[in-house]
Parts: sequence; C-alpha cells; structure tokens
Amino acid sequence: MTERLGKVSHENLHIRLADRWCVVDATFDPPLAAVGAPVTEHWDGVSDCAVAVDALDVVVHSSLEARNEYVLASKSGWTEGEIARYNEFCAALNVWLIDVRRSGSTPTV
Repeated sequence: MTERLGKVSHENLHIRLADRWCVVDATFDPPLAAVGAPVTEHWDGVSDCAVAVDALDVVVHSSLEARNEYVLASKSGWTEGEIARYNEFCAALNVWLIDVRRSGSTPTV
C-alpha cells in the first residue's frame, strides 16, 4: 500500500536541554517493539529517543505558524486520489497497530 503514497512527512521534536538539542519522537509505544518498531522503552529525559522513520529530508520550522504553513503548502497539490490513498493508508495502519498492541505480535493481513 505504501508504494501508492506520494511523499509524506513524519514529525518529531528537537528540544533544547541545557547545552544540547535532544530528539523526542513519541510515535511508537513499547508494545510495538514486538513487530520491530523503534521504541524508547524508558526515556531518561536527556538522551535522544529512537526515531520512528529514516529521514529523507529535514525541515526545521521557526514557529508553529511556519510549520502549519509548510504542511498546508506541501499538501495543497495533492489530488483527490492521493488524499484518498493517504487516508486509506492511515486508517489501515491504525487498525494494524491496534491489533499489534492487543495481540503482542504481528497480526495476519
């Protein structure tokens, strides 16, 4: 299903802790480690978290408003079909993730 999606984004945070930037990504919770998802079991509040996906590009926003403008602009050229495929993918992924959390293993598709 993912091959039919165009370029989509993933968000994580870089927060300033004392004298360094720290990556925080709360995408995958510990039960999803059962299927190989990168999770941070016990975040110490100082170290970088595991990042859910490999980045093809990194965009740093100066404000929430700038981030919102970027997201709107990046999706403004999507066709109705692309929007439908993206929504279909997100819905199917969420169902699959719920199944993983319930079963503790990879559900059959």
